[in-house]
Amino acid sequence: MPTVQHNASLGIGKRARYVPLFDTNIPTQYFNFANYEEIKSRSESTKLLTDFIGRVKKHWPSTTRTNKRLRKIDMEDDRENPIQITLWLEKRDLIGNETIPGDILAITSTLVTDFQGATVPLHLSCTDKRDLCVP
Repeated sequence: MPTVQHNASLGIGKRARYVPLFDTNIPTQYFNFANYEEIKSRSESTKLLTDFIGRVKKHWPSTTRTNKRLRKIDMEDDRENPIQITLWLEKRDLIGNETIPGDILAITSTLVTDFQGATVPLHLSCTDKRDLCVP
């Protein structure tokens, strides 16, 4: 299963070379926002990276049983379908008290997860490798 929805793939062998590009016209962000139904269908396969944009309902810091700190964000899409986001590791501090209910957040490269069998709300997980944009 691919990580990104695309028909092409790129194989990089041991003879590949890395050449830095210094052109500032290369876009740094690209979004392919998934709607609620797409996210729902991805819950069966958690390997596909998912971008989501929605409205913040509430957010709060939390701690796992193993003392890992995280932040939960309850969001909704434009049709008021509930989505819950978990920010892990360093990403947990990107959302703080300045983010209030009604703010719009764009979160990229999340994974759809089925946490403890819960189906509502749908759940997206965001680790330290993911991006969070606050427009």
